[in-house]
Amino acid sequence: MLSTNGANANDLSKVRSKTKLFLLVLIGIQFTLSLIEFVFAIVNGYVEAILITVISVCIDGTLLSAIFMQWRTVLRVFRTIIIVIVIICVISSLAGILVLVGGEKMDKEQIADDLITVIIGSLIYSLLAYLLGKYLDQISVSEQFSYST
Repeated sequence: MLSTNGANANDLSKVRSKTKLFLLVLIGIQFTLSLIEFVFAIVNGYVEAILITVISVCIDGTLLSAIFMQWRTVLRVFRTIIIVIVIICVISSLAGILVLVGGEKMDKEQIADDLITVIIGSLIYSLLAYLLGKYLDQISVSEQFSYST
């Protein structure tokens, strides 16, 4: 089907938005960091880290491809997974706060450091889930427009 400018409606760049660009940059940075982490794991010989970073690179690469190629189903699945991760992060943050305010003798400094990391991660994942939802809406509107022309 042809759109109004004569280009193919299935063109990869049919949705051009700041949301898509921001998502591509955000996931691209994550993908690059995962690759760097993978190289460090190989250099240092950490077998578990190599396995984890291979999985991370595959997930980040799939998400990057899904954003670029506008695979709505894959993006919906990733958004659902990210929302579940955010819920788990919030629950673990609450548990961490309860441990910190409790009277038990523990390594509270390490728990506080981990808690900060989890809170920052949940905020970033919340932003990512929001942007994926916004991008999915833009893809839907774009497809409805291309079908009507």
